[in-house]
Amino acid sequence: MVVMKLRIDDRLIHGQVVTSWVAQTGAKRIVCVDDETAASPMMKKLNERLAPAGTTVNVYSVAEAIPLMKEYYADEKNKYLVLVRIPKAVMEMVDAGVPVTEVIVGGMGKRGTRTKLFRNITADEEEREIFRKLDGMGIKTYMHIIPSDKPIDVMTLI
Repeated sequence: MVVMKLRIDDRLIHGQVVTSWVAQTGAKRIVCVDDETAASPMMKKLNERLAPAGTTVNVYSVAEAIPLMKEYYADEKNKYLVLVRIPKAVMEMVDAGVPVTEVIVGGMGKRGTRTKLFRNITADEEEREIFRKLDGMGIKTYMHIIPSDKPIDVMTLI
């Protein structure tokens, strides 16, 4: 069975991702899935430059990522880390048939109507509902800020 993990982190590539998560996953490729970032040449270039040496970065819109996630990224032999900026993008991929089995919730900073979920991680009601839907579909969703932390089931926090 394919185990496809995605990490939600609204900063996409940053220090924790570079120093901890790339090493934890053994990723040779970081795949950023976000419509806004994919539409901005400057943000694409910034994310490419933040990646550690020897790591390839691809930035896709959700629509561009869906067929790739179903084919190349569903192959367990490929070492990669998929970063998604918002829970809505995860739900769009799942609804399109991407075989997501786990969602790691990392950085979701305070903005708009988001309220505290865990430590400095926040979520609004729409995002909480997405987590409930994912759980109902049997997709494991958990908080895991850094690899050395113990994962916490998101449903225990909602």
